[in-house]
Amino acid sequence: MNIKDAKNCIKDAIRLYLLKNEDGSYRIPINRQRPIALIGPAGVGKTDIAKQAAEEMGVNFLSYTITHHTRQSIMGLPRLSVREYEGCEYHVTDYTMSEIIAEIHETIKSSGQKEGVLFLDEFNCASETIAPLMLQFLQNKTFGPHKVPEGWVIVLAGNPAEYNKSVKEMDVVTRDRIRQINVEPSFDVWEEYAINKNIHPSILAYLSQNRGHFYHFSASGLQKQMVTARGWEELSQMIGLCEEQNIRINADLVSQYLASDKICHSFINYYNVFSNIATQEELETILKGTASEELQKRFSNKSFDIRCAVIWMLSSRLQKDIFEYCTMTKTCDGLHQVLKQVDATKPLGDQLKVQKRFDESEWTSYAPSEDELVERTLKKFRSSVRGMNSQAGFEKVKKSFYDMVHQREQLRNQANDEITHVLDFISRVFGENSEMEILLNSLNTSESAIRLMAETGNPTYLDHKKNIFGGLSKASLNRKMKKEA
Repeated sequence: MNIKDAKNCIKDAIRLYLLKNEDGSYRIPINRQRPIALIGPAGVGKTDIAKQAAEEMGVNFLSYTITHHTRQSIMGLPRLSVREYEGCEYHVTDYTMSEIIAEIHETIKSSGQKEGVLFLDEFNCASETIAPLMLQFLQNKTFGPHKVPEGWVIVLAGNPAEYNKSVKEMDVVTRDRIRQINVEPSFDVWEEYAINKNIHPSILAYLSQNRGHFYHFSASGLQKQMVTARGWEELSQMIGLCEEQNIRINADLVSQYLASDKICHSFINYYNVFSNIATQEELETILKGTASEELQKRFSNKSFDIRCAVIWMLSSRLQKDIFEYCTMTKTCDGLHQVLKQVDATKPLGDQLKVQKRFDESEWTSYAPSEDELVERTLKKFRSSVRGMNSQAGFEKVKKSFYDMVHQREQLRNQANDEITHVLDFISRVFGENSEMEILLNSLNTSESAIRLMAETGNPTYLDHKKNIFGGLSKASLNRKMKKEA
């Protein structure tokens, strides 16, 4: 199963495990809610999808790595307590609360949210002293005498034995108490994630032409060689920072993220060519619709791999401005939710804050995390009106808000125009061929681009989409956006 399907399985489990009867009890009894165990290569994204599933389902997420724990931290420390049996008092051994279960209670307390996902990584590498506790945990959702609070879905993760010498063979008793999902790497699925994360275009261009290099594992020779999705993503961030700071990117740096001599040298050779295909100034002229005929002619005479690289450069540059528009839109929406509740006759300080919500009537509670950008803007608002009377302060806040809305509209129009200019450029230079298909696919994969074009109904995009893939109306874009939201 690929990582995207695995995430959907986790979301389905959260939805079904947290269904309740009329009396508030869970429809699937707690001891019948089998933990989901993701078994797959290192770096494939098991932790990330568990966290994403929890966030998308509106529940808490808490992560632990079992190999970092001792018997004492999992079970609790022994202590003496006094109990009475048949009229006599006895000193008996009791245990303090498990560190993990205590942290669950702290998470519930701080979030106001009762339900969540407890993620335990490397569960099949537990030491011999912990293994019996893990079996007890899988059977009863308890560590020592303390239970995991109701409403917490257990997700486990582990590597196959060939990837980790510490892996213990799973016995039939353990296997009968989990829902095992074998996760395999897939570039097609990761590509969707990478586009939305704005992974460096050199990596997307390289992997689109060298798919076999996306994930690599070899145990032959003196050292294991391994290339993972995690490695590509972290290399992407490092390349971006190095370019920003004018630090040279070489094979020594790349090898720290791609532990394969062959793939490392192949990529660095590609990157050196990629970096000299077009300047940022040339890309900007394309986005503004002012590309010279000389530039168009130069690109039209290049080989397909170079043309492919140009498309990924343009796609990445478009995503940057589209994402800025979407970020501003989310901020404005969040601010609007706060401001429409403000009573201008009362002090503004306590009102200009994100309010958490908690609804017991739903199948699962909902306590959205405070959006950092919204909270940061509200903090500026609070500071700007300090010392002013409420009515005058609120008028000032409204003006600042409307200025942000105007800025959002400018960003929307700019990003929409850039999409049109890039599509026109590709059509003139490359025609309705594979290059156009690559760009359209990247736009149709980007959640931010879908949101933008659902609002603007960009006719150039729709025309080219119809020519390449068939009809797609503005209503279709809206439906796709709602489905992916």
